Formats: sequence, structure tokens, C-alpha cells
Amino acid sequence: MLKRLFAFFLAFCTCFPPFAGVAAVLESLDVPPQAAAAGFDHLIFSEDFGAPIDSGAYGGGSHKWYMLPTLGVPLSPTAMAIEDGRIIFTTPEGHRRGLSSRISTISGTRERDSSFLFRFGYIEARMRFDGNMDNWAAFWLLGESRHPYPMNNIKGNWCEIDIVESLDSSRFMATVHDWKDGKSVHNRDHVITVSGVNFNEWNVFGLRWREDVIEWYFNGTFVRSAPVPPICRRERVGIIVGAQKQRGESAQTLEVDYIRVFQ
Repeated sequence: MLKRLFAFFLAFCTCFPPFAGVAAVLESLDVPPQAAAAGFDHLIFSEDFGAPIDSGAYGGGSHKWYMLPTLGVPLSPTAMAIEDGRIIFTTPEGHRRGLSSRISTISGTRERDSSFLFRFGYIEARMRFDGNMDNWAAFWLLGESRHPYPMNNIKGNWCEIDIVESLDSSRFMATVHDWKDGKSVHNRDHVITVSGVNFNEWNVFGLRWREDVIEWYFNGTFVRSAPVPPICRRERVGIIVGAQKQRGESAQTLEVDYIRVFQ
């Protein structure tokens, strides 16, 4: 409710010149310090999940989000639920690695006008998930040349930047991939261990992406960096987020409070 009131007030301030200065102040309060320090102080994408999302089937239409198929099977709308200003992704049950419930800002068509794509900036999401070893909760960026799904054509060169891929109760992966014909070269020190943290509680996973370096942040604290592969200097990327399974029969979930991109 508070997020919806804030969004309404911000829109009101922006539309009426006497209040424009107020809107600018409110927007500036939302810029994380690590984003502002790199000059990424303009909000170019925001999803607060305060209402049903604008989503459609992958590969058609014009929407903000597209529902990705899971192992070739179209994603059911029931795999996502909006509750109290957050989205809850739930994977199908079944013992298959890669079963998922996820959405993307890339439309899956050759026309890019219906996709949200960007290159360089700061992106973060506030998330929570069960840190068990069967869970593979993920939030990542994928180059536009890698689409459309499914990934049955692995020829070419594309960028992938994983902001978080859950491993267990204290570790997650933060990886930048330079994919070439289905084979990846990536940063070797990509497993991050955090202590005294409960992934079942809300945490903020962030990424600052500049031309020469990629830096990962956890709850506003710098945790890792890696050089930028040449493909990730050239290619625009879209956002993918959702629940995924490593193994096991039980369904896995991921909850997301917001996603924001600053440039």
C-alpha cells in the first residue's frame, strides 16, 4: 500500500510543475550510494509488484514482462502470484534440474522495440528464498543475441551476467559469462560466501556494471568484482528473474519485492 501511495504521489508531482522539485528529491532518495558514485543516478526501469504485472507469452505481443517456458513447456500464470507488493515464483514439482518459473524483459521476437534492454548501469532487487541445496533462485542479465528461447541454437557469442544464483544457506554465485558457441569463459572466483545472513529474510542483491569492471553488492556492501569481457561491452542485455530447481521433488519458490535499474 505504501509503495502504491508513493508511486501515485511521485506521478502527481511530476505532472504538475509546482511540485516537480519535490518529485526530483523523492527520486534522488531512491538512488543507492554505489549507483550514484558511478554516475548512475537516473531511474530507467522499475518494477515494484504493487499490482498485477503487465506480462504475456514469450515470443509475442508487447508487454513489460514475458513468461519464459520451462524445459520447453509454457509457463502457467499460476506459477506467479502477486501478494502484498511482492511477486512469488513457484516452480513445478518434479525431479528435473531446470524446472522453473521465470519472467524476462526480452520479448523473444526479432523486433526489439517490445523489449527492455540496457548496457551499463546499476541494477538491484530485494529478494528472499529458501537457501536449501535444491533451490536455484536466480536473477540475471542475458544478451539480446541469445534470444529467442528455447536455447536450441547455441551458435554465436553472447553476454550473461548472473547477479545471484543461490547455492545453499550461506553461498550464492555471482558470475559474468562470455559465451561462444555454447561454451562459457567466466570469472573463477564467482562463489560468494556470506555469514550471519538468512536468505529466507529480505536481502538486496545489486550489480554495478561499468565499461571496464563489474561489481557485485550484497545489502549495499561490495562483495566481488570481475573484468568485463569484450562481448559485455558491446551487447545490450535484458533481465530474467525467477525460481529454479537444482534437484529434488519439492517445488521451490522465490519472492521479489522490487527490481530497479539506474543509468
